[in-house]
Amino acid sequence: MADMLSWPGLAASRARAASGLFLTLLALVAATTGVIAGTVGYTTAAATATARDSVAGSDESLRLRTRLAPDPAGQERSARDVIEETFSPAPVLVAAETADGSVTFVVTPDVRRLAPDDLRAYADGAERLRLELRGSDVAVSGITVEGDLARAASTAARNLMVSRALGAIPLSVLALVTVLAVVQVARLLGDSREAQLALLVARGASARQLLALGAAESIVAVSVGAALGTGAALGAMLLVPEGAPHWRTVLGAAASAYAATLAIVLGLLALQVRRVLVPGHAVDRSGRTARAVTGVGLAFVLLAAAVSLWQYLRSGSPLTIGEDGGYSVNLVAGAAPALLLAAAGVVALGLMGPLAALAAVAVRRGRSVAPFLTAMQVARRLGGFAVPVVLTVLATGAATVSAGYSGTSAQLRDDMTALADGAPLRATLTRLPPAPADRVAPPLEEQFGLAGDAVATPVWLVDSATIGDLEVPATAVVPGRFAAVADGPVAVPDAFTADEQGPASLVVPEGTSGLTLEFEGKVGYDRWGVAYLEALADEWRDRVTRDQPTLPAPDADREVEAFLAETAATLSAPVRLSVTLSVRDLESGLVQQVGLGTVAADGPAIDWDHASQSGFRAEPARFSGAMEFGLDPGRRFAVTAVSLELESSDEFGHWPRTVELTASLRTSEGTDLFADATDDWASHEATTPDLAAAALAERDAATPQIRWSVLEISDNQELRQLEHNALSVRPRLDTSGPAWSVNATTVDEGFWGSSISPATEPAGPTNSDPAGRPVANSPIRVALTEAAADAAALAVGDDFRMQLMNRSVSARLVAITPAVPGDTRPVGALVDVTGVAATFAAAGDALRPPSELWVRAPGDPGEVARALAGSTGATVKVAGSSVASDPTSAARTIFWVASAGATLLAVTGIAAATRAMTTDRRAEIAVLRALGMARADQARSRAAELAAVVVASVAFGLAAGWAVSLVVVPPLARATIAPGQVELPAALALHTTPWLALLVLGAAAVSVVLWWLRRRVAADALDTEYREEVR
Repeated sequence: MADMLSWPGLAASRARAASGLFLTLLALVAATTGVIAGTVGYTTAAATATARDSVAGSDESLRLRTRLAPDPAGQERSARDVIEETFSPAPVLVAAETADGSVTFVVTPDVRRLAPDDLRAYADGAERLRLELRGSDVAVSGITVEGDLARAASTAARNLMVSRALGAIPLSVLALVTVLAVVQVARLLGDSREAQLALLVARGASARQLLALGAAESIVAVSVGAALGTGAALGAMLLVPEGAPHWRTVLGAAASAYAATLAIVLGLLALQVRRVLVPGHAVDRSGRTARAVTGVGLAFVLLAAAVSLWQYLRSGSPLTIGEDGGYSVNLVAGAAPALLLAAAGVVALGLMGPLAALAAVAVRRGRSVAPFLTAMQVARRLGGFAVPVVLTVLATGAATVSAGYSGTSAQLRDDMTALADGAPLRATLTRLPPAPADRVAPPLEEQFGLAGDAVATPVWLVDSATIGDLEVPATAVVPGRFAAVADGPVAVPDAFTADEQGPASLVVPEGTSGLTLEFEGKVGYDRWGVAYLEALADEWRDRVTRDQPTLPAPDADREVEAFLAETAATLSAPVRLSVTLSVRDLESGLVQQVGLGTVAADGPAIDWDHASQSGFRAEPARFSGAMEFGLDPGRRFAVTAVSLELESSDEFGHWPRTVELTASLRTSEGTDLFADATDDWASHEATTPDLAAAALAERDAATPQIRWSVLEISDNQELRQLEHNALSVRPRLDTSGPAWSVNATTVDEGFWGSSISPATEPAGPTNSDPAGRPVANSPIRVALTEAAADAAALAVGDDFRMQLMNRSVSARLVAITPAVPGDTRPVGALVDVTGVAATFAAAGDALRPPSELWVRAPGDPGEVARALAGSTGATVKVAGSSVASDPTSAARTIFWVASAGATLLAVTGIAAATRAMTTDRRAEIAVLRALGMARADQARSRAAELAAVVVASVAFGLAAGWAVSLVVVPPLARATIAPGQVELPAALALHTTPWLALLVLGAAAVSVVLWWLRRRVAADALDTEYREEVR
């Protein structure tokens, strides 16, 4: 009894009487300390493990090669000193390899001693090392540096900074849950023992004695709980990779959590003692003060959440980038998720009472009193249920936000990877398989040995395209085919999903099995040519007389005759006409030059009066024929250009022969392809009959006059020049109608071999009039990214000039796309290659070979890639083989760890509140028993109260978490995209597996609490000797 009257004895008696409450506080403190210390320790360990893994591969090293110095040992010492100083304070390992008079220093990070902050030193050192070594005596005749350490370390350093910055957000949620749990549970425990304090005051206890007694109890409970939580955190760190070395971090976090928890508990104790001792702070029996305080708290939380959300939306992200490129968190904006969830918890608590009252009214007239009693008790005792409501909303909301961030950031990472991949398979091409010259090449898939169901399309990558002063990387593709192969989160613009034949292409009807080019023509000599022969005979006769004045006349005539015969033979020599079609495979988009064949045509028959050596005549030589080649009727083709080539004998110095030609192109089924579709086809080197009409009329009206004039006399030699009055008219090309006509000469070298193609501006009729009729060129279709369109100040439908493949082309913006498949840069262009090919064909040029081959094929992509690489020697990339840099992986884990901690604290808080209310409502059990309520009904009713509150809070939490995720998660996920990359839209997606796991585990833990509650209420209902005044 003496011990009972002493303060130590009283404390011991109080502890024995309220052992459940003390154990609850101890468990809460243990959970709080363990969760906080474990989360901080895990975050540090994960950063270390990630940093070491990022530079641990063989590719993340540097190889420095130079010539071996006369003093190899001194060279190696100097190299080690320079390398270690350059990378300091980051630890490195240096190995020297000598061979063939050279030495290679291999520099690798020492991952055993690497700290996360060393990554920046690795990146900077790798960038500076070459210059540092060149300025020392290590480099002999230069030095080469190979390796990817700078890129790997720089990327890892950025990822680490982003992860650290993001980690502050879930930790803020966890800290809020921790504070609320400790405050609410400590308040409940204090309220449950307030009657004991009042009794001690009535018996003469002072404030100092009450504080000392309460502080001693609290310090013991908090200290033991903190020790247990710290021990659990240290034990858990042993299971985490790289966790054991960070025990100091765990102890520091545990000490901070212990100090904060103890301060909260002691502060609440002081308020409670003051409330008991000071008359003005008596217990508010009416509840008006509690409601006022609750209203003020609600207003404060809502205001804080609104300010934080405003700052979050205003900045677009809680992440900020400093001048040094480092990432940090705007603390006000970063607290938005935690404060929004806290506001949701307070709102849920405020709505819980009215909703419970409405439920009570709804079930008031039911057959059983239990539902009504349950609803009324929740409505009346809302203060006791504050802990379960707020903590459950926070934990459930935090889990939902974590699921949203995890799913959204992972989806965004996958989207960036898929965007960079562009297609299931991408083969870098150095050349295309050689195409046959006399027939159409087989399908692209067959050329590369792909399976029958495979789809392949060529892609041209142009890094140096420009629009004005804006440099725009361009991807030229075949519309339709590209849309069938391209993969990724960005849909191909509608303008590029349909097949496009190109400007005025001559599309071969489907099912065509072959084409036939029928032609006829003649090779002759015009009036000036005949006059030229007359003048040539006179000139040669004068030359023989001048050079050999003593030669007898018969001999002179024979010499002139021999010369004329030789000239006639030269001018009568046959010519060879070749025809080449530019045929585009409409499936692959590739253009192939197909030679139809060559035909020989005799020259004109030249004759004269041999006696007088005059009276020259030229009879045209006529020719005709047909050229055929077959097509696969199951494929689709279009003719994009025609080229005529003429080979003739050496006619240098002679008047050119004329060539007149008509040609028609028919399918094997008899359909004329040269018709109205080719009206605007032309050659830059030829004019049209309409344009040349006036010049031809002027020429035909003239009488041919040809003479030789002396240009220069030196050393008894005369240099003579042929003068004539013939108007020089360019070749005439008429592409209207089913048969083309050509009028040219054998020396029109610019025309022969030139491209006759659609939308081409013909030449003027004469050299002095080079401009022909203007042609309305079809602009090339281009889609730009949003950033490129904004920078170039272009809108859909605008026409502009674009420098592409070293050529200025007319283009039209047909679409604006978020990104270009295969390219993660924000500025980019998608170009219709059919228009580009037509532009090149009009200029007589061929489009350069494609840069890559994109493939979609059934079966194992790896096997297809190996087969493709083996058949072409190309480098093949498989989609998904390289994952885009992901700075959010560690942050996702921290989110889940914090959510798990919040769930654990919520369950602990629910258990503590349940234990406290069990003590407070002990008398209620006796009253209900006296009123005739069975103990089983009481147990079910009390369990139903808690279950209803938790279920409703879970619903509130899920809704709040989803709403908060919609607002904060997409901007947060986009904020982690590296500078210089396109910002893809981030649609909210839930990572459901861990989310459901947390909900299930939480539900299981609450089920255990409900089971205990039912057993405890049922047991208390058997106690028939309990009295309120005796406790």
